[in-house]
Amino acid sequence: MKPSHILFQLQGRIGRNLFWKFCPLVIISGLIIYSIVEAIFGSGAAFFFAFIPAAWMCIAIQTKRWHDRNRSGWWILITLIPYVGIIWWIIECGILPGTTGSNKFGSNPRINLLSGHRLAEPIQLPTDWAHPDESVTVLSVTKPQKCPICKGTRITEHSRSGWRCIECEHWWA
Repeated sequence: MKPSHILFQLQGRIGRNLFWKFCPLVIISGLIIYSIVEAIFGSGAAFFFAFIPAAWMCIAIQTKRWHDRNRSGWWILITLIPYVGIIWWIIECGILPGTTGSNKFGSNPRINLLSGHRLAEPIQLPTDWAHPDESVTVLSVTKPQKCPICKGTRITEHSRSGWRCIECEHWWA
């Protein structure tokens, strides 16, 4: 996903990693730009040129993170509840993992990063993703294949052991 999509569009999902990379970056850069513009042009210009764009970027980032948790972007409003809202927001957006697989807001952002591309170097998957008999080194993440179990077209992983459906986690040779 391009940084411009992450910062300016409300559609899609992002994981915790991108959330923690972009959120502090936007807040800190927004404060710096606000301070500079306010010192030169006054508070009205600072509000227009620094605060509004930074606020929009924060809303876009948070909306995508709420989408990854399979919740509407309107959950941003929970931060308006004193104390409890901020704690809830930190736990939901910053600590808890996103929905596994696709949800109503799109496909899993971890899969989107690799989908359809041959990997430059094989990557080692965590053991919970591995074939029951061995750990798996992914040779490539391929274009969608038909899974023999769930019958849908799913993103699959190809390894020395065969194919793995991301959605139903079925292995086949």
